[in-house]
Amino acid sequence: MICKINDEREALSLLERFQKQGFRTPMLETREQIQCNLLNPMVDPKDLVLGIYREERLEGLFSFVTQPEERYMELLVALSHDREDCAQVLRYLGEQYPGFTLDSVFCPEQECLSRALEDFGAEFYPIQVRLRREKPVTYRHNHRVVPYGETYRAGYEAIHGKDCYWTAERIIEAPEIFRVVLALWGETVVGYVDYTCCHEENEIYDLFVRESCRGQGIGKALLAAALEDNGDKPMTVMVDEDDVRAVRLCQKMGFCLVETERSLTTRLVLQAERGAQP
Repeated sequence: MICKINDEREALSLLERFQKQGFRTPMLETREQIQCNLLNPMVDPKDLVLGIYREERLEGLFSFVTQPEERYMELLVALSHDREDCAQVLRYLGEQYPGFTLDSVFCPEQECLSRALEDFGAEFYPIQVRLRREKPVTYRHNHRVVPYGETYRAGYEAIHGKDCYWTAERIIEAPEIFRVVLALWGETVVGYVDYTCCHEENEIYDLFVRESCRGQGIGKALLAAALEDNGDKPMTVMVDEDDVRAVRLCQKMGFCLVETERSLTTRLVLQAERGAQP
């Protein structure tokens, strides 16, 4: 049986049970993440937490943040060992939220969820690895890097990634969550770094330098500016596992690879009455 749940004690008890079994999820690594990604969605009327019950015992739990006006959902937590439970949740979402885009982030080892999403036709992105800043690095440079300002809005939007939820426009409209530093060549925006500013441990969300300007230390300059602004708080970054260049760049700036933290991202457009493919 699948139903909405709002009992924090029941949810935390299930999480503890999964953790004792060695189960990992990249969105529940810290107390802050547990609060934001599991407990807060239980009380936010826009969000959704679904439980899978067998004989009145909670056996699985799925937490989602939703943006109804954007027809968008993100899977934050998936505590499940069962492929059919995952498929049941996807069928439920298809019935209740047809046409919504569902993004999911989870550990690649969680094969039951991965296979269910594959059955439903989800698009898979490269596996990513996490790096965490472990040591301060001073980087001196002559590049011009400045905090985002409206003067540079058009240039920032022009080079920002489009195939993501957090587009340049959304980041600009969320200054309580994100900060942006730009790299300029004259008055032309040639690079940027977006990073969170509101958490106990902040994260580099996106780093980009125009191809024609790469190899000159601009990426390091942008990272150095973000790290300086972040101060003494911890900071992490996720990069594609096979992107050796990006991994090395982060390591040169004091980040170290976290061997146990890998994540897989998928995207699925939900459809009503769409069952798993044979």
